[in-house]
Amino acid sequence: MRGPGQGAVRPELYTWDFNKGAIAMYRAMDMTPRRYVFGKKL
Repeated sequence: MRGPGQGAVRPELYTWDFNKGAIAMYRAMDMTPRRYVFGKKL
């Protein structure tokens, strides 16, 4: 992983929607959702 001094611009962290603890932690780190992926069982 690269840091700001090495050219990193925007870190991205991933979690499942049901992982409310991770979502709360990411929000506490001042991160905001950027993308949603929807699925449907066939």
